[in-house]
Amino acid sequence: MEGGEEYGPDSQLIEAVFARTGAYIMGKRMFEEGEVVWPEDLFGAPVFVLTHEQRAPWVQQGNTTFYFVNDGID
Repeated sequence: MEGGEEYGPDSQLIEAVFARTGAYIMGKRMFEEGEVVWPEDLFGAPVFVLTHEQRAPWVQQGNTTFYFVNDGID
């Protein structure tokens, strides 16, 4: 499994979950860790980042746009 090259039942499950997910919510730390390495349109859906930082939406190619929410999860 070195290098993440194995494709099996777990990979199929993850793909199925991503395919039916309409939006994602994440915290600022998760976003900061992935921002520089995630490929364009990895999520294929809107992503809402909960943060205190004011920031304009980050629109990627495809269907992924990161929205930065500053007023709570509601």
